[in-house]
Amino acid sequence: MISKEYFKLLDSTYDQLHDCSDPKQVKQVWLNEKEKLSPWPDRILRACQPDTDPVILNELVDRAGKIGELLILDFAARSDSKFSEGYMDQLIETNKQLVLSGDVNAKKLAKGIIESMVVGLEALGADPNPLTQKIIDYLCDIVDINLGTYPKWRFYNKEYNKQELAEYSDLLNGVLYSAVVNFYKRLKVGTLYEEHIRLIKSINCPVISVGSRKGGTGKTLFTAAVLKWLKSIRKEIRICVIDFDLSGPVWQYFLFPKRNEPSVFLDNILPINQPVDKFSFPNGNMSNENLLSLVEQGKCSFIEGDNMIGHVGIHDIPSINRTIDLAVEFNRESFYPFLANLLSAISTKYDIIIIDNSPGFHSVPYSTLGIASSVKYGKSFILSTPSHPDLCGSFLELSEFKLTNIENAPVWIINKATEASLHFAQKPRTALEVAKELQAYDGALPKCPVLEKILIPDSLDNLWNFIRMDQDVSEFGFINSDGKPNLHTLSDTKYYKDVIKILNENIPIEWLNMKEEV
Repeated sequence: MISKEYFKLLDSTYDQLHDCSDPKQVKQVWLNEKEKLSPWPDRILRACQPDTDPVILNELVDRAGKIGELLILDFAARSDSKFSEGYMDQLIETNKQLVLSGDVNAKKLAKGIIESMVVGLEALGADPNPLTQKIIDYLCDIVDINLGTYPKWRFYNKEYNKQELAEYSDLLNGVLYSAVVNFYKRLKVGTLYEEHIRLIKSINCPVISVGSRKGGTGKTLFTAAVLKWLKSIRKEIRICVIDFDLSGPVWQYFLFPKRNEPSVFLDNILPINQPVDKFSFPNGNMSNENLLSLVEQGKCSFIEGDNMIGHVGIHDIPSINRTIDLAVEFNRESFYPFLANLLSAISTKYDIIIIDNSPGFHSVPYSTLGIASSVKYGKSFILSTPSHPDLCGSFLELSEFKLTNIENAPVWIINKATEASLHFAQKPRTALEVAKELQAYDGALPKCPVLEKILIPDSLDNLWNFIRMDQDVSEFGFINSDGKPNLHTLSDTKYYKDVIKILNENIPIEWLNMKEEV
């Protein structure tokens, strides 16, 4: 099948690519040299089978990383997309058989190919395309061992037990993008199923979602500035604020000056006493009238003389917040339709919905950011601090977000921006280069030196924005005795002027007058 001479040719071809001084020539060198390994990739894929001679399989395992890189490089160098799609299907099928064989060496070979797939996401294109989507869907299934989310292993007609799925998932342990792939998986919970797509389409007004990787980035202040901006453009606009910051909801204090208001919260209609791993969010038995009643009882005056603000939030009680957070994590499939139905009901009475999320990219922020990025009239904003780890983490999340099939990529805002943080955002670089700057990622990076040569640096030019440090708003979060933030104090600040610039560039004014057109 494959001789020692073939392995020598493979090694020499790889070494030639590795030593290529001009990254722009790597693809051309491969196209010239791969004839020595023909028929490629048929010959190598036929050898990558669980029942291959153990001696040959050992040789393949020793070169697992090289083989994976050359397979992905071949896809990146080809111009025939249909041809490449067929071979990608064949590669994925081969890898599945290697993993499910139970053979230790077969799994090692599969792991090398998987790592190359992960790095290859960037090499195969910065925009969504059939090849990257096939890889993303495949990796999403690999890391997903939650049988509640995927009751059946989608690749086969038979079911597998948790142990088998856990072994499969372990192949990605330590790989650079395992956390990012989990992000894809959760984001795509709502886009993989026709029913969820239908639910998203029923949302009849623009949706804005605000998130961050960590706390202290200024999400709530930014959200308040968005409210002020909206009201300055159209005073009568009806806005519903959803406070999904389960780490500490604050909008109930900002919006309601009196104690014991609001009297109704989202958790009033949720079965809080259920075990979190068997929690069932109400969907079919919740009418629009019931959901709207919740919002209407939370209607308030955010600006003097204005009663056009609706509020939906959770009781600021830690035990309730933890319960709901865990319930969503364990039951994403029932939470997502509940969330979509809630937004759909609100959209029948309000002109725009703004969601303030908890810090971090776990299930609730994933879902709301995913919806705001998927609906036709929606926008997500991700805020970060100017600290280097936060900048690197936000860059990685956002650069990979662009690979998903979404309508609108999130807008990255560096709050309290410094010169160093602006230099970081402006400099084109690959996600791997950024990851190597973080100690947590650096030790876990797969070694793919040939693929790294063809990665395209990403500056995220169309995504990042900045807000300057402004001491005038440093105490904005302090709530006076009347419970209202001093919105009028924002008007003349550098902070607010920076926010207005960002909003004018990213939110079409037509959204604010389009309710009947959505």
